[in-house]
Amino acid sequence: CSSDLGIQLTSQQDKDIRNYFDIRKILFHEFVELAKFLSNKVNHNIVIRPHPSENIKKYKKIFDNHKNIFVDYKYDIAPWIKCCDSVIHSLCTTAYESILYKKRTICYLNKSALKGQQIKHLSQKVSKVASCKDEVFHLLNMPVDKVNFDVSMMKDYINNIDGEDCIKKIINNLS
Repeated sequence: CSSDLGIQLTSQQDKDIRNYFDIRKILFHEFVELAKFLSNKVNHNIVIRPHPSENIKKYKKIFDNHKNIFVDYKYDIAPWIKCCDSVIHSLCTTAYESILYKKRTICYLNKSALKGQQIKHLSQKVSKVASCKDEVFHLLNMPVDKVNFDVSMMKDYINNIDGEDCIKKIINNLS
């Protein structure tokens, strides 16, 4: 296959890219439904942080009638995570930061909506995976230490997680 940009893709690459975007559409719809569900169940504000490449106006329009749902993607993610109780994501790298801040970290993947499509992403390994809205709600009511995984499991993926002086690591790598 050839793209509009003149990039040659194998048929498998083309299929993988189309599959990725199909999954993202499903996850978007499921996440919207989850946010609406939770807005009626919890006595907390819900902050939706779209990816900077996503259309924030679309999100704001969807959640316009939900008084406890706020859509914002300004600023770095770290202060938002520091101030929250929980982070719910769908295959997002913010899960790593959330775990490091010792926040309840939930990966929402509605498997029935995904119709058996297998998804593997590192963020699933460091999060409690919920496959339905009720399961997310249940996890939100559990103590953080019962939901989160041990940070040390990310040691193979994130450098300096054990507190080792990064200067020493850089010098050792340059030697």
